[in-house]
Amino acid sequence: YHIVEGESRPGIVLVLVGEGSARPDLERQAMDARVSNLRIFSTEPAERLADLLASADIGLVTLRPGMGGLSVPSKTYAYMAAGRPILAAVPPDSEVRTIVDESGCGRCCDPNRPEALAAAILEMADDRERLRRMGDAGRRWVEAHGSRVRMTAAYRALLHDVAAERSVPGAPAGGARRGGGH
Repeated sequence: YHIVEGESRPGIVLVLVGEGSARPDLERQAMDARVSNLRIFSTEPAERLADLLASADIGLVTLRPGMGGLSVPSKTYAYMAAGRPILAAVPPDSEVRTIVDESGCGRCCDPNRPEALAAAILEMADDRERLRRMGDAGRRWVEAHGSRVRMTAAYRALLHDVAAERSVPGAPAGGARRGGGH
């Protein structure tokens, strides 16, 4: 990920939390570009997570190209459960994009275009009512589809299907699964 140079906008502060491998490079880029509205903090203890999420206006979810089919970062569900809208810089074929689009909980942009991410932040910041509606939509989706019990049952069914396919003599590995073979 790259820092986008340009004027900072009063009232918009970007907060990154964590110890990811990209952190040192982001800190260097921010210093070199003299970005004044970026704050980077160390990972917070789990008991402070709810407060941290409640303080955000928008939750950012990012995935590198090629990772879309492999991962749904847990913060996706955490933002939704907290009633926070999501800005997802994710590949077009990602499960995160599907969730965001189906639930109406946010907006997606191309992870290869930092200028698109910056434009989306500005667009979202200008419509507080829309942010509220997106946050509410995410919360409703998680309540209907994302409970731990439902997610565990879905994974259990998927694993059962995969195990059943592999136990059938002559069945190809990785054959069609429930849901149209996706």
